[in-house]
Amino acid sequence: MKTKSMMDIALANDEYYFTGLWSTLMSLLASTPDASNLRIHVIDTGIEDASWERLSIAVAKHPSPPTLLRKVFPPDELDKIRVPGQRYPITKLFLPELLECDRVLYLDSDLLIFRNVCELQAVDLSGYACAAVINEDAGTLDFDLSQKQFQRLNLDPKSNYFNAGLLYMNLAYWRSNDLTNKCLNYMKAHTYRLAEQSAINAVMTDEILPLDKNWNRLANFLTPAEVASPSFIIHYTSHKPWLLHSDSPVMILWRKFTHDTKFSIEPPQDKQSVFDRFNSLIFLRGFAYGLAAVYYACLQKKSEADGYAYAFTYWMMYFSDRENRARDHAIARAKILNTPYAPNWLSGSEEGSITTTPVPGLSTIGKSFIKGERLGVLLRDRGRSRNFIAKSIQVRKEAQLKAFVDGKKQLRVASAKSDIAISMTSWAPRARTLPLVLLSILEQKLAPLTVYVWLAPEDEVMIKAEHKEFFEGYGVEFHVTEDIIPHKKWLPVLELGRKEPFVIIDDDTYYPKDWFSSLVAEAVQYPENILAHRCHRILVDNDHQLLPYDQWQKDVRYDGKASNYIFPTGCGGVMIQPDAIGEDFRRRDLIDKLCPIADDVWLKAAYLQSGFKCRKSHYSFPCLDYPGTQESGLAVKNVDQGANDQQLKDVFDYFDLKLD
Repeated sequence: MKTKSMMDIALANDEYYFTGLWSTLMSLLASTPDASNLRIHVIDTGIEDASWERLSIAVAKHPSPPTLLRKVFPPDELDKIRVPGQRYPITKLFLPELLECDRVLYLDSDLLIFRNVCELQAVDLSGYACAAVINEDAGTLDFDLSQKQFQRLNLDPKSNYFNAGLLYMNLAYWRSNDLTNKCLNYMKAHTYRLAEQSAINAVMTDEILPLDKNWNRLANFLTPAEVASPSFIIHYTSHKPWLLHSDSPVMILWRKFTHDTKFSIEPPQDKQSVFDRFNSLIFLRGFAYGLAAVYYACLQKKSEADGYAYAFTYWMMYFSDRENRARDHAIARAKILNTPYAPNWLSGSEEGSITTTPVPGLSTIGKSFIKGERLGVLLRDRGRSRNFIAKSIQVRKEAQLKAFVDGKKQLRVASAKSDIAISMTSWAPRARTLPLVLLSILEQKLAPLTVYVWLAPEDEVMIKAEHKEFFEGYGVEFHVTEDIIPHKKWLPVLELGRKEPFVIIDDDTYYPKDWFSSLVAEAVQYPENILAHRCHRILVDNDHQLLPYDQWQKDVRYDGKASNYIFPTGCGGVMIQPDAIGEDFRRRDLIDKLCPIADDVWLKAAYLQSGFKCRKSHYSFPCLDYPGTQESGLAVKNVDQGANDQQLKDVFDYFDLKLD
């Protein structure tokens, strides 16, 4: 029987950094399917016994727990070494004498690990002191060391510069070459910026093996899309997420992971909003660089002028692109907050229970995702208020549309484009509001791939020529199709052969600018579910028979669960998964026979038959319908006159559908 190869891991910590140690260690174990071959050494420079007990209990719950060892390192030993910032990372220099193994993976306590570190055992360290990742901040020695240090140490300033937050160390090599004392002597003789990292790079410049960058990615250099789907190790170098509240995705990822592992975290006192602060200063900074570029150009100092011109271009582009960055951040935050990170063996843990203090950014995606819920609650049962606000929006949108069509104003369409199409239908009584709905779609922060508008032959003339020309200029496609009433909004898209998801909407609703981006952002997380912004909850009696539609729970709030009892409604927007609609549900004869005027009912039945559960999104908005549209809508027959109940019965009976 082959003996399992043990991998030694070392972390060093004091109580001040215990929160970081917890998340680093839990993410390490969550990314290691079989942790039984890990021997984890925690070098204790001041951890409280209660904290250690909590950590030990959590680690022991792993289905294949590692060996966890605590080795106390006297803090007064660190007092002898003057270093800037936290002292605990210095202990990595003492690992050759503290540990008996020949190889060890050292980890800082400000990492989130989304990669199996056991893969590093395949790295050959023969002839090297350690393996590490070239620093993303700046990858050469002149980032940290001075010109005098280069000369004194006979170093090439353009040699690789490594980040010491993750080191796969060859301890046998360190011992035989006395590298610990060499690093300590360097630190006594030189001024330095980054403590032991400076010493390691100066002393071992040719003895460090470069690793792939995904073993140590600096948080500040990650794009929102990368953060939303991490498959690497994240290093929080600049700001510690337990000390700073920031709404950037990478900071929210840390808080979400820590929250999911049932560790008590208090909201940080220091706050920083990525987009709400310093926008004006960014513009002024760029403007100042532009003036400097002109000044040096006049003095014929080309290198200085070119440098400031580059800085001017960078900051102006950074300022002008702020809306796209905000959209990317919102999409990433939505994905992060809808991803469960707690390992199964921790999800039910009572150790380190969550604080009752709300954790910013975890209960909601952000202001733009909850503002509609408050307004919706306010307006839900206030007809006069709803009508007043809807009428005000209608007057404003009509004025905007006229200005755009007349060429007096230019419509600004989002540069960021989704691969998701939007589909809708309309009819003659909605001739006034259809253009307003289309305008609100074109004004979305995330542009759809295209917008389909399906019209019956007799309704083709409802679109004014100037409106049709205007909207077609922005990618809206008007199609004439057989009149299958509300089913025109979805069935013709499938008959085009489209296999990708698409969104269906109603033609009487005002859609806020962040409506589409929030739907897309959340839907990509749940391709096996039908996601909608507005949903009802189906209720049944004691015999498990459907209660009448008007007794269902309407406009439910987000609860984070997918269910067969969730009933999506078109006015909020529904992400249609084509695979959820079987061939029988694409038959026009069956639609006409069983459910001719209730597309929501028919599609819900299709989801039940195909096994797709439905899910209410985080996002809420009041679904304001334009005044006068409901009098001519299908809601009169379906809801007020009970047609939904008859169609529900007919469809459920025909397909023998069950909710459970």
